[in-house]
Amino acid sequence: MPTIMCKINRENKRKLAYQTTSSLATTSNTMKTCNCIRKPSCPLNGKCLLSNIIYQATITSPNSSNTYVGLCETNFKKRLYNHTCSFKHKRYRNATELSKHI
Repeated sequence: MPTIMCKINRENKRKLAYQTTSSLATTSNTMKTCNCIRKPSCPLNGKCLLSNIIYQATITSPNSSNTYVGLCETNFKKRLYNHTCSFKHKRYRNATELSKHI
């Protein structure tokens, strides 16, 4: 039985391949896949502006380790910003499901 990580990787590869193929078909509407200032530090290796990505986060503490699986309908960079904001600011503490685990 495939693990969750295998399923996530398979789905992401399928979506990335589809988005790459569809973006090649429309040469007049070329989409940027990354707008990071420092390209080597891109969270998704140059594909941070893709949407509908399934991602996995591992939350570790001295007592336990939990896994969170999420899906972003917006581009991944916006979703990452929302998570980071919810970790840093108390008023956004319950804005994302991931922040409730931290």
